[in-house]
Amino acid sequence: MVYFFAIATFIALVLIAGKWRDHKLYYAAVLVGIALFYLAFAAIEPSLELFLKEAGFVAIFSLIAIFGRRHSLQLIALGIFTHGLFDFYHDMFFVNPGVPSWWPVYCAVVDILLGLWIAAEFFRTKAIRT
Repeated sequence: MVYFFAIATFIALVLIAGKWRDHKLYYAAVLVGIALFYLAFAAIEPSLELFLKEAGFVAIFSLIAIFGRRHSLQLIALGIFTHGLFDFYHDMFFVNPGVPSWWPVYCAVVDILLGLWIAAEFFRTKAIRT
C-alpha cells in the first residue's frame, strides 16, 4: 500500500509541475519541502541535538536546491534522487522516533522516481533543442 501512495504522489507532483512555468523553481521548492519533513518529525521529540542534526541535512539539501535553481535542473534532479537514497539510510544516521515507520520507504520511492523523471525530462528537452 505504501508503494501505491508513493507512486500516486509522484504522479501528482509531475502533474502539478506541468502547471508551472518555472520548473527549476518548482522542483527546487519540492527538494526543500521534502527535506523539511524530517525536521518536522524531529520537532515532535524534545531533543535539540536531533533537531540540529536534521537541520544540518535540511541545510545541505536547501543549498543544492538554491544552486540548482540558479544553475541547473540536473543538480535539482540529483538532489531529489540523493534524498531518496538518504531516506533508505536515514535510520543509520539518526534515531528519530518521530518518523513514522512507513515514511522512509514512501519518501524514497517518491524521491527516486521524481529525480529520475526530472533527469529524463532534462535530457529529453535538451535533445529536442539540438
